Amino acid sequence: FSTKFLKNGSLWDLMSSTTTSNVMPMMHVGLDNFDLVKYLVSQVMLSEEDRFEALKEYYPQAKKEDWRLWQAGQRVQIIKRDAEKGGVLRL
Repeated sequence: FSTKFLKNGSLWDLMSSTTTSNVMPMMHVGLDNFDLVKYLVSQVMLSEEDRFEALKEYYPQAKKEDWRLWQAGQRVQIIKRDAEKGGVLRL
């Protein structure tokens, strides 16, 4: 997780983009997609050992010395205001 919108962006990107007109749609999206929020938080909280064990579920022969953590691209989801739901997530 990062509050940056780009890999080399500012840690303040998310806060800078939050306004009085978009905070409620953001909250509605968080509540409507709470299972996704819980999953993403659980992934961020994984230890190095937990991440490696998850990798071994897909590649049981994996050896720690052959792997390193590499920052992938950054993704930003779009939240649109919605008359019925308050806000909807667009991937």
